[in-house]
Amino acid sequence: MSAARREELTRRGFLGGALAGGALCLGVSLAGGASGCGGGQRRMIRRADQTGELSPNMYITVKRDGRVALALGKVEMGQGVATCYSTLVAEELEVPVDHIDTTFADSLPEFRTSGAEGVPLFRIHATGGSTSTAEAYVPLRRAAAAAREMLVAAAARRWGVRAADCTALAGRVLHRASGRAAGYGSLTTGAAREEVPEEPRLKRPGEFRVIGVHSRRVDARAKVLGQTRFGIDTAVPGMVRALVIHGPVYGAEPVRVRAGAARRSPGVPGLPGLIDVFPFRWGVAVVAEKYWQALRAARLVEVEWGKGMVEGLSTAELQRAARAYRGAGLAVRSEGDAAAALDGPESLAAVYEVPYLAHAPMEPQNCIVALRGDTAEVWAPCQVPTVIQEAVAGAVGIASGDVLVHTTFAGGGFGRRLLGDVAVQAALIARRVGRPVQLIWSRESDMGQGFYRPAATAFLRGAVARDGRVAALSCHSLSQPITPHQLESLRGGQPAW
Repeated sequence: MSAARREELTRRGFLGGALAGGALCLGVSLAGGASGCGGGQRRMIRRADQTGELSPNMYITVKRDGRVALALGKVEMGQGVATCYSTLVAEELEVPVDHIDTTFADSLPEFRTSGAEGVPLFRIHATGGSTSTAEAYVPLRRAAAAAREMLVAAAARRWGVRAADCTALAGRVLHRASGRAAGYGSLTTGAAREEVPEEPRLKRPGEFRVIGVHSRRVDARAKVLGQTRFGIDTAVPGMVRALVIHGPVYGAEPVRVRAGAARRSPGVPGLPGLIDVFPFRWGVAVVAEKYWQALRAARLVEVEWGKGMVEGLSTAELQRAARAYRGAGLAVRSEGDAAAALDGPESLAAVYEVPYLAHAPMEPQNCIVALRGDTAEVWAPCQVPTVIQEAVAGAVGIASGDVLVHTTFAGGGFGRRLLGDVAVQAALIARRVGRPVQLIWSRESDMGQGFYRPAATAFLRGAVARDGRVAALSCHSLSQPITPHQLESLRGGQPAW
């Protein structure tokens, strides 16, 4: 990648050019340590002197108007991470929650999580495993607290008083003895010259005024008013729309495609409309200027399908196989002699079964991919931008560092958006037509070609003693691993690693 391209990605990666006016930015790694923005304090000062703002890096930016910009290293898919992270920052930075503006961090290495105590170590930019709050609870508060202490120190230096005699409250620094006060926005340039505290003081739970109290969703109003832009709402100049006709069986590939009727459909020839119909690994791509045009044309396409990788498989067959399974498996916990207790007349037995289940998020799978030479730009409601980077790069043969992913709000995810399959399909279609492509899966495809929660069967046996206490319990759970055995069936939805 050229130096100019790297600089462009770095500038755009944090807040997408949304910062205006003077600002104080403080970054912190998820591993915990606070650090100055842009690689050092000298750069912070130089940037402040030249432009009135500091070069942003990582999460927290205090602007000259006193508002706080918070870059989310997680996707908001309805689980409330935007509210959670805003609450953590508001608590330690001493600002009202509604003074915080959230935006999504892009797919740059700075935002790859490194885990926290008791939290799975992802080491990628990802939202999953129900770990977002645990990962950020201390590090994000520490970042906010460090910014608060820098602002307090700047005010104390200006007034010639001790920082210990000043207090941060409601976006201002107060010196109660003299009655002086200064808003955060007026202190950003001075705060840039203060040393970044490595171990800022964090509030004790008894001092909390926001955590455990604030309950209003920070994104609720915009969603109610229709102002929130989800992936499916996003558009870029020159974009065309596409859908994929998927086979009737998971993994089926097209053998023969007849698209003549679609190309001759009324209102298409000679007018902006249908652009291309072609088979590829996942099915048949239909590309048009408008999504409804692609949908109309797709209904006229005749496809002869090959056998899918799960031809003939059914829930009933899976349940029969599970009930017949007699393997020993892995003993997670074993205490006492349950087998002996279960041989008595007071034992009970039951089998619990659940089939493969689609995640079925409200917003169907969608993605925009724009290819420009040896670079790619992606807009997606995704849970793992790192996977999107790697998967798109592998699909079109470019370096992953040359793929910039913009995360959008997601209308549900539940783990389905951990994969990059829709982005790979969009990238291949974009390469074929030579224009940015928005691919939207139909609801039928979303249900029939998804990444499913595996089927599971649990065999339970129990025994009750005469006094009513549980005497024995045996549980044998049989299921499929979530990812290792499905990587082949994902067919490009995950990176090579």
